[in-house]
Amino acid sequence: MSYASDSHLVIIPTYNEIDNIEEFIIQISNFDVSVLIVDDNSPDGTSKIVENQKKIHNDRVFLIKRKKKSGLGSAYKTGFKWALENNYISLTPLCLDMTDKNYLKNIWEEKSPKSLGMDSKKLDQAIE
Repeated sequence: MSYASDSHLVIIPTYNEIDNIEEFIIQISNFDVSVLIVDDNSPDGTSKIVENQKKIHNDRVFLIKRKKKSGLGSAYKTGFKWALENNYISLTPLCLDMTDKNYLKNIWEEKSPKSLGMDSKKLDQAIE
């Protein structure tokens, strides 16, 4: 499976974010980005909310449901690997922080999001 290589991807690790994830996806849909949620088997139903949002934003919201809680660093690593496999060339790793209602607007005050460029050869070696 291959997605648009000119798209920007935001990677969000989650664990028990049922109170925040829907609002986050609604807010991020205002930006020209795709979002990958890497859920660490949240017992609160976070992934079910993401599945519902995928139906609304079908080609911009993606979900990886992991079988156990493996931690933040591992979640980002999983997201980076997925980004490479799906031809994304820029990405923004974020923590889900909905305490500030202007969270996303503050991150992207300019028209283009802050991003990390990826050197696929070096990143492939780093995530193995």
